[in-house]
Amino acid sequence: MSPEIKKSKSACLSELMPIDEVTDFGAFCGDEDQRSAVLLRGVSAVLGRTQSNTTGAPGGRVGVVVLHATPRLDADLGSLCAQRGVPFTRVGPYTKGRKSSGYDPLYGLDRTGVIHALDVPDNSAAADRVADYLSVMDELYRMDNSASCGEYPYTLAMLLRLAGLSSLELDTKVLRRLPSSAMQTLSKKMTIAEAQLDVRARARRLEQVLAGTLGLANLRSVPKPQTSVVASVKCGEVISVYLPTADVRTINYLDTELDCLVRGKTPHLLVVSEIGLADTRLCTRVLAKHTGTSHHVGIATDNPIACVGEESKVSGLFAQLEHSFIFHCANSGIASPISRVFGNYERQVPVSGITVSHQPGKLFGARATQLSTNLVPEPKIRPEELARQGSWAIVTGRAYSSSPVFVESLNERA
Repeated sequence: MSPEIKKSKSACLSELMPIDEVTDFGAFCGDEDQRSAVLLRGVSAVLGRTQSNTTGAPGGRVGVVVLHATPRLDADLGSLCAQRGVPFTRVGPYTKGRKSSGYDPLYGLDRTGVIHALDVPDNSAAADRVADYLSVMDELYRMDNSASCGEYPYTLAMLLRLAGLSSLELDTKVLRRLPSSAMQTLSKKMTIAEAQLDVRARARRLEQVLAGTLGLANLRSVPKPQTSVVASVKCGEVISVYLPTADVRTINYLDTELDCLVRGKTPHLLVVSEIGLADTRLCTRVLAKHTGTSHHVGIATDNPIACVGEESKVSGLFAQLEHSFIFHCANSGIASPISRVFGNYERQVPVSGITVSHQPGKLFGARATQLSTNLVPEPKIRPEELARQGSWAIVTGRAYSSSPVFVESLNERA
């Protein structure tokens, strides 16, 4: 290990990760308990904080989104939220069939978000078709307000009901009953079979994808939507989304919700735990520079390569995090890329050589030993050092400038 690496006999998370500061953080390798301790510490720093703490502008609590593949994490998050008096919502396959969950994937999205959630290209004929349906939902919301729609006008349940009507039913039961004269002009466009079939197919496709991965069953029978990622964050809640399988389509949909929050500059913390993000838009978002933005990111994974999909992206992931905790690596395939993140140093290696000098009249030259040093590049932290067992951790953070710290014994309790 390089002499540049600082060493500490012991430390605890409360020292290394101050609770009074919200930061981007990561917990890598080790066991699940070690990673969870860092994750919960990062979440705890956010709970109860107001938006004015992070942006300077007055506002409500900062929301938290946790995307994870470990059911046990929900119990820990629920307990933490209960202690801090913060509302906690769970979404995932374990809620399948529970009508009370009230999760609707379009609830809280703006028009751009809905179009992206339905996988519609911008500025296309399909986008115009969806926009017509959104105009109808806007009008229905103004007429009914939150009586059946909740706090936001757009829901997948409503879109499915509208797109499922026949042309005659849509015209007579909906469009002709709307007071706005603008709605009457939509009749000719919206009752075209091609337009209806396209919107209906896109809405059903999203429903089918999320029914399998998020457990959204009987969506159209839910009397009134109650939550989504966007809605929960705007209310300053913690929403936990359980994803036992890393389905690209579902992760891209969730990125659409997160994109809506980012575009709206809504302060929040995004935590991704034990989920592979390869080939997803969310991976691009996590790797993008977000210093100075309205949100923070936390990552917990036993394998950073599996998280971002490519070994070449591992250094980019570490570069975005203000606090990183690296525990023992399971194998050299994981240890080697992390070792390269820390770079090399030049180690001085002594070299001895024999010099021979010839003098006039002498048959044999005089021999002498000459000592010198060569500079040899060595990893600051060797892969085999990352693979050692124990309760140690390598910690990087702003408190230690650019020099990582090797902590021989890390107390996981805050």
